Amino acid sequence: MTELKTSNGLAKVWTVIKKLGKKLFKKKPTVFSVVCACFLWIFSLSLLFLFAYAFVNSFKSMSDFMWNPVGMPEKWETENCIHVLNYFRYQEKAHAPFYYIEDMIGFTLLYCFGCTLANLTIVTVTAYVTARFDYKFSGVVYTIVLVTMSLPLVGSQASELHVVKTLNLYNTFIGSFVLKANFLSLYYMVFHATFKGVGKSYSEAAEIDGAGNLRIFISIMLPLVKNTLMTIGLIYFIQYWNDYQTPLLYLPAYPTIALGLYQFKGSTIPDIASPTIKLGASILVFLPIFIVFLIFQNRIIGNVSIGGVKE
Repeated sequence: MTELKTSNGLAKVWTVIKKLGKKLFKKKPTVFSVVCACFLWIFSLSLLFLFAYAFVNSFKSMSDFMWNPVGMPEKWETENCIHVLNYFRYQEKAHAPFYYIEDMIGFTLLYCFGCTLANLTIVTVTAYVTARFDYKFSGVVYTIVLVTMSLPLVGSQASELHVVKTLNLYNTFIGSFVLKANFLSLYYMVFHATFKGVGKSYSEAAEIDGAGNLRIFISIMLPLVKNTLMTIGLIYFIQYWNDYQTPLLYLPAYPTIALGLYQFKGSTIPDIASPTIKLGASILVFLPIFIVFLIFQNRIIGNVSIGGVKE
């Protein structure tokens, strides 16, 4: 009887594997596709192991971590989380006031939303103008983007910081938004190709009805590329959530949660010097953006496509 149940269980497992194989490989798999799939699975599992390792060890005591760095904890400690909440704070300089986690979350949301909106607006408008209007300068802008993507821009941080201070934009959110309001990125190319793929019948029909260029862009083009817009907007938001370098250099008076983690990691306070507590802080900072990813994973990972009409 036991052997019969085991064989039935194996048969069900094999059926599930075959169904997954049919979904993954709609066509007959080639050697190249199998090798790529294996490589991606190994790479994904290695990343998953790192997150699992950090999560499990964040609930260990220091002695348990030293003797058993890979296995499950002997006792799930919650004191690490309490220490993180008590000591996760940022101080710009000695004798300056402390900013705690609730302050940093507020600054982070303002920084992420503002920078995302500024960057997305400039990229979208520039890509639309250069893609839909056949001016000579459109080709110049396209070439500039290609060149700046190819050249490593190093050594410009000092001059950029000097310009920001000269314009009285240093240590202000407006200054950070202005810094991020540029189109020199890969996403300009994505939007450029997307707008190029939209049929001209839409804009021509709107022009016949008397719509101007701004009305066509806002009422017709943006709804057509909303999938691309939302996907790249989410990618920008995640990117700025993890950004600590820009707030460290240009916004030290308004620390983000990534900047707080940066200072927390380098802290030598005995109560938080343990690696398990620092891993707990990393998990704490990671969880909100991980939840955002889980909610919008289909939009981020899915295909970026738009509708169109036949010419």
